[in-house]
Amino acid sequence: MFDLLIQRVKAARELADLRQKASQSEANMHVGAMASRYDTFKEEAQYLAGAQGLRAHELSKELFDLQRLRELILQNAIPTNRVCLGNIVVVENESGEKKNYLVASGSGGQLVETDKGMFQVVTPMSPLGRALVGKKMGENIEVVLGGIGLTFEVIAIE
Repeated sequence: MFDLLIQRVKAARELADLRQKASQSEANMHVGAMASRYDTFKEEAQYLAGAQGLRAHELSKELFDLQRLRELILQNAIPTNRVCLGNIVVVENESGEKKNYLVASGSGGQLVETDKGMFQVVTPMSPLGRALVGKKMGENIEVVLGGIGLTFEVIAIE
């Protein structure tokens, strides 16, 4: 599961690197001062290149964190008595519907399909992630998602 997330982040980082280089190349094409006060192509391209560079840096950090978390999982160093980073968590709502989540440091909101089913990645910074972290199996969580108050019971932690 983490391998798929890592592949996605690597691809996104490579794309951000390419876009940053293309934006910088565009900025470099515009030589000298502006032709008029409305000629802002160079500045806009430089601004975009900077933003793409920042995105590539953020993705590099996310990639590092995911790789580190994967190593901890492979070493069986992730506890399962309480929800924490690296856990797969299954919750059940009041009507009996079950949902699977993977608590990770990045890639929040992504869906990952495995042989165990579909999982949504949540980060500890998200409302659902904040509600889940630290909970034990059998405990209830209450969270507001999309303006609606929901209650879930934690039924499995792996």
